Amino acid sequence: MRCLLCRRDGIPVTAELCPNPDCGVYLPSLMRDVLPMGTLLRGGSYRIDYPLGKGGFGITYRGIDVNLDMLVAIKEFYPQEHAIRNGKTGGLSVAAPQRNAFARGIERFKREGKILARLNHHNVVRVLGLFEERNTAYLVMELISGKTLRDELDAQKDKYLPPEQVQQIMNQLVEALAAVHEKEIYHLDLKPDNVLLLPDGKVVLVDFGAAKQSFSSNSTRAGTPTYAAPEVIAGGDIGTYSDIFELGMMLHEMLTGELPPPGLSRLMNDSWKPTGLEEPWLSQVTAAINVQQKARPQDVRLWWGSKTTHSSKTSGGMAGSAGRISLLVELKSDVGVDYTELERLLAAEKWYAADKETGRVMLKVARQEERGYLDYDDIKKFPCNDLRTIDQLWVQYSSGRFGFSVQKRILESVGGKPGKDDRMVYEQFGDRNGWRVKGNWISYWSGLVTFSKSAPVGHLPAGFSGMEVVKECEYVFGGFEFGIAHALLSRPDL
Repeated sequence: MRCLLCRRDGIPVTAELCPNPDCGVYLPSLMRDVLPMGTLLRGGSYRIDYPLGKGGFGITYRGIDVNLDMLVAIKEFYPQEHAIRNGKTGGLSVAAPQRNAFARGIERFKREGKILARLNHHNVVRVLGLFEERNTAYLVMELISGKTLRDELDAQKDKYLPPEQVQQIMNQLVEALAAVHEKEIYHLDLKPDNVLLLPDGKVVLVDFGAAKQSFSSNSTRAGTPTYAAPEVIAGGDIGTYSDIFELGMMLHEMLTGELPPPGLSRLMNDSWKPTGLEEPWLSQVTAAINVQQKARPQDVRLWWGSKTTHSSKTSGGMAGSAGRISLLVELKSDVGVDYTELERLLAAEKWYAADKETGRVMLKVARQEERGYLDYDDIKKFPCNDLRTIDQLWVQYSSGRFGFSVQKRILESVGGKPGKDDRMVYEQFGDRNGWRVKGNWISYWSGLVTFSKSAPVGHLPAGFSGMEVVKECEYVFGGFEFGIAHALLSRPDL
């Protein structure tokens, strides 16, 4: 089983004390109010194994889908401020004064479960089922194997991550939150423990704080006080800005290894200011963790896309460094290609010339300058270091707006999958990054390609996907010709 305090796994069910020497908690005290191992739910369709996590509004269990013989996660709606467990039946009992609030909460829990089930976003945990019994409701979700962001931070000597890794994690978290915010769902419990990092680099957001906003405004809400926005803890109005606050707290921790003071404690006297961060990290963190919710950004994509995120921190959290540094892209090439001209053009924001230079260097890397285009085999064999160098240059000098990895995130966010051509997915991708205008794919020479920083996120580079680099895409971005671009954006090393 798992210790719900330190989250150590593999503990014998007979153990009374957590074997972690840094914990040592009395385990039965943590298991109070949880369903016992072996409990059957939904007519025997699911069996409880052991609890994975416990919060103020629910308990998440590892369970087994008996019919499919498959491990699942089962979340039980259990607002402990409003209900108690019946020791004999295992059901929840709610006192009369709390019944209206409990009823609102459970309806919100079910509604959010249905929305999340239909969302099918690759950075959001999938909901597989929903049912009611024991006077409450249960969500059945995929059980994802992977370490948490907390595990990753704790494994670092100074408890912070390299800026490149922070960028990759944040890109995916922002896309996940943007997707759920569009459905008017707020997570409200963003913290490293609720972010899973899979071996392939994928980030999955779990344990949504369902139904928290459904209780009365004078009720103190559950949450994690060290990360939560003041309004989440105090029971005020909540919104997208509440999640942005928590994301900003996590961002500061990932960059520095330290958490800012809790938001609620800063509400009356906000004299604390973030230190040890360069721009634009500093501005992004400062905007996100403003204790006044109306002063915070209201749109997570606009907040994240408004500035570059490729600067680092000071020596206070950067081992072996002195003073402020910036993340500089190392111009690596496996075949001896010089990227200084591409860097110069991008630094000068000469986007059209940089796009043309991108095509030129890609042909040179693939040794296809004479042929003048790339094919699937060229894409498959394209050297990893060269691909990353080109991508990182675009990401850095565009303030995180352009680059292959940015395009890949967009493609994945609309359902794109490696090796699977799907015209509808391509069209959604083109609508998102501006390669389609009013339902029509644009050509490279139409004058509709926007070579400026005001272009939609993921709009550039454009030349790589055809036009001059890839013969099959010579006149349009879309249709079956998009396959070469899809092959490139499916590369696992982006």
